[in-house]
Amino acid sequence: MTDDSFDTLFQQVVASFGEDLSRILHGEDEDVAKLNVLVEVIAVCVETRISLVLNESFALSLVPDIFALAFLLPKALSVPDIPVAQKIWTSWLANAPAALQRQVGAAICARLQDAIFHTSILVRCDPSTHREIFTTLM
Repeated sequence: MTDDSFDTLFQQVVASFGEDLSRILHGEDEDVAKLNVLVEVIAVCVETRISLVLNESFALSLVPDIFALAFLLPKALSVPDIPVAQKIWTSWLANAPAALQRQVGAAICARLQDAIFHTSILVRCDPSTHREIFTTLM
């Protein structure tokens, strides 16, 4: 596979993953299992080329979604933990520069704040779950 083909595949998988995750978070879809295939492909791409998720634009779009899958969905929807997403998060944290970590952390906080105020997101979890999620981020 050429580098360009690999980049295109990664972009398409990331876009599909983000769209599917958004539908699930907004209650438009409940099939969390379909995210497993996408997150597995993302994990392989990240293992193959970590530089993909160290790119600022990819990091700011993908990594908050990975965080949501790894830590938000299991608590909000009472689904099993998703270790592959947790592994991607851990790998990204270990490799990302501090400035990018701060940017992504701010993006995650903004998304969590939106989730608290947006009535179609997280309506299925109790308020103590929000506190646990924020604690995970800090």
